[in-house]
Amino acid sequence: MKLHRVTITFNRVFDVVRFRDYEKPAYSLFGFEISSGKYYGVEIPGHPRIEAGDTVTALLSTPNNWQTLKGWVNHQTREIAAPTAGASGIASVAMFIAAGACLYLTWLRVSSLMAVPFFIGGTYWLRYAISAAAIRKALQQHGA
Repeated sequence: MKLHRVTITFNRVFDVVRFRDYEKPAYSLFGFEISSGKYYGVEIPGHPRIEAGDTVTALLSTPNNWQTLKGWVNHQTREIAAPTAGASGIASVAMFIAAGACLYLTWLRVSSLMAVPFFIGGTYWLRYAISAAAIRKALQQHGA
């Protein structure tokens, strides 16, 4: 995944709403204004400090598209706001263990196909964990 780095200073920040639920890791939605325009409904992982005057270096999946924000490092606080690999790594390991158990219990039977969804799920969570680790590493290198 190619990430595009951009450094900005918030002129104005508005409508900051923080969420924490069971279906998705904690995240914040907010709007902001910079010299090039206003942006609404931007999502950032976690509950980082978001204040007018803060300078951040952000990683975007698509250039100039703040809806593809992956994370940032705040220059004032050195705080990194990015997805974490912890829970997804654990989910991946659990899925691969479940797939292994299915294969062990049903080896050489048609029912051994029950392991396929677990392998797919494990691969999905492993890919997410690797992506989250890459985003954090890129931000840590810039923030150091």
